[in-house]
Amino acid sequence: MTFITLTGDEAGAELACKLATLRAYARVIVKRRRALVALPNRTAEQQEELLQANFHEIAIGEFLWKLCRALDDSDVDRTLVFEALDTNPADRETEQVREYGGTTLSLISVLNLECSAMARNREDVATEVRPLAWCWMMHFLNRTRTSEALDEAVHGITDEFFDGGLGEFEPRPLAERLAGI
Repeated sequence: MTFITLTGDEAGAELACKLATLRAYARVIVKRRRALVALPNRTAEQQEELLQANFHEIAIGEFLWKLCRALDDSDVDRTLVFEALDTNPADRETEQVREYGGTTLSLISVLNLECSAMARNREDVATEVRPLAWCWMMHFLNRTRTSEALDEAVHGITDEFFDGGLGEFEPRPLAERLAGI
């Protein structure tokens, strides 16, 4: 995914444009992966393409994290971020946005405002509608699976939250940690 890069010299509007481009690219990748998953008997080439799509989703999520930090550190007009995410104008100035939308990544992963106009009044919001949120989650899950320290930390916090319901932490086998998907 080298067609979108961060140099550190981008203006806020350019960063917002990169966010919109990343969202469009993520949507293509997610749609293709879902189409491949739906195939009952995949060829070796299709299986390889599916694996590549999985890795692209993880890479998009990793880049999204860096891009969101750059957006938050820049002087970008928040309206440009909402436009890049295709956020419904009615969702932009809500109490939830004021309380939980302090970062660009929060708008995507916590408040699910990506493509909120399209997703309004839908019970089953497909991953194609919110591809950046999906890719961020795939990146986070990959990092959890490949980093034993993060895996144990997440397990510990979750176990504490659920009053010990998860039980003792069991490290993942090395092969699973190396694969990461």
